[in-house]
Amino acid sequence: MEQLQPTSASEFKKGYRKLHKLPSGRVVEIRKLTPDDFAELYGQMTSLTELQNKNTEEIARLVAESPEIYAFGLKAAEIIVTKGVVKPRISNRPLDETDENEVHISDVGEDMEDLVKAILIFSGVSFD
Repeated sequence: MEQLQPTSASEFKKGYRKLHKLPSGRVVEIRKLTPDDFAELYGQMTSLTELQNKNTEEIARLVAESPEIYAFGLKAAEIIVTKGVVKPRISNRPLDETDENEVHISDVGEDMEDLVKAILIFSGVSFD
């Protein structure tokens, strides 16, 4: 009879997490997101639909013209980064409530766009 052993945590994580080097040279561990990670955005999906199949210039124009789309983009990036980065932990709590071992989302800085895109691509979102 086969002796069963529990699967290790590292084995569960394999394929769902990876290291990513940011343009600044910093390295983060990211994970694949699931549809449940986007639950907070489901009520605002019309904003996402408006942005689909648009080039960067068209998206920039729509965002400039629509505060709702701009707010949706900020909220989406916040959710993607706080749920998609495993290490170091990214916090969206008020700055003065962020733990010493966490990075506040405002400190991600110029790496934000690359980080969001890397998480989405790793999660299976295509940018073709």
